[in-house]
Amino acid sequence: MLGIFAASSTGHDRRDVDGKLYCDYGTEGNGDCEANGLGTFCCKLDYEYPEYVIKRATTVVSKNLRGTSNCTAPQGKVKDEGLILCAPNN
Repeated sequence: MLGIFAASSTGHDRRDVDGKLYCDYGTEGNGDCEANGLGTFCCKLDYEYPEYVIKRATTVVSKNLRGTSNCTAPQGKVKDEGLILCAPNN
């Protein structure tokens, strides 16, 4: 079940991430997800081949080494396209 969305001051949606989103194969993080036995992924609501193809049970929003939670497609098509989230690796 996907939670409620609310606009944030950054212009990116803040998500109650207790649900499944389409994610990439892994993205740079700050180590918080891995410290809790999870992986770090760039995720979004919609399936988009070839970047966002794995439906994952996301848990919490995380950040990259620059301190932001926004992420881009691996091919860099759209700026701040996804959100960095923690999820199990399987």
